[in-house]
Amino acid sequence: MRMSAKPRLALIVGLAVLAAVFSTTASATPPEHVQFSEQDTFVYQPCGLTETATVDFSVTFFFDQEGNDLRAIAQVAFDGLITDPSTGETFRDVGHQTLEVFPQGGGTLSGIFFNIRQPGEGVIFLSVGRLVFDAEGNTVFSSAKAFGFDTTDAALCEALT
Repeated sequence: MRMSAKPRLALIVGLAVLAAVFSTTASATPPEHVQFSEQDTFVYQPCGLTETATVDFSVTFFFDQEGNDLRAIAQVAFDGLITDPSTGETFRDVGHQTLEVFPQGGGTLSGIFFNIRQPGEGVIFLSVGRLVFDAEGNTVFSSAKAFGFDTTDAALCEALT
């Protein structure tokens, strides 16, 4: 199953940071904290919408008494601007997510995935809730108001084009 661009970025970056820090801090018992920002452009393939976003990560890594990896929790805040290249119309997309991943793979993504507003109309697309995913990034649970990784792009394109 294919993930949508923004949750996929959070997941990929989260897993990459998790792997890097887990491999270098295995002897540490206290939690470790890392902060970083990424700026990226996402293209929603079904319709060609483009989103330019700044994504801020605040990641905490947890270890057991022996220093073994337990989990990582990332607070992910994003501020994006989606553009429809065929019309030039733009939409703001601002939100926050909590990403929890485990060293053996899989985890949860909770929060506001998309909160797209248009001046004068208010919220025109909202995806909020909780996703549970396996080690391969496949959605195994999606709450009622959250689009799964494999369905977000199509739903977003339908709402905005």
